[in-house]
Amino acid sequence: KKKIIIIIMMMMMMMIIIIIKKRYYSTVTHPGLVHEEFKVEEWMIARFCGRAGANVRHIQGDSKARVYVPREESENKNVVVVGEPAQVAKAKKHITKILADIVDQAKRVSSEEAMASAHRASNSGHREASDEEEHEEWMNEYLYKR
Repeated sequence: KKKIIIIIMMMMMMMIIIIIKKRYYSTVTHPGLVHEEFKVEEWMIARFCGRAGANVRHIQGDSKARVYVPREESENKNVVVVGEPAQVAKAKKHITKILADIVDQAKRVSSEEAMASAHRASNSGHREASDEEEHEEWMNEYLYKR
């Protein structure tokens, strides 16, 4: 009977460990805490963290919640926020704003690149001889032809 109890206890501990590896806490070990997960695309992770982790430190400092950013070896590939409900709610506001800013910036950059590409395409082939400056023969190898 003692062996069965020990086996059950070991299985429960293993399950708790699995939960902690995925959520970074367990209600058994940390009662009252909650978590929220955010899907952050791989290309956004560096911008989300900020320079030297400044954004993550700011979120953690302001909300007092813990922010876990996925690494290659992480079981959970989402950004996970753990804390008391009010702390997680405050961190969620920060994270939502940061992610929205990243997406907006990416949209602006891609539309600016598209406009620049269209401008270059419309101007190609329309250069007149007067656009080119006179130069000496030896300069040819150093000049960039468009």
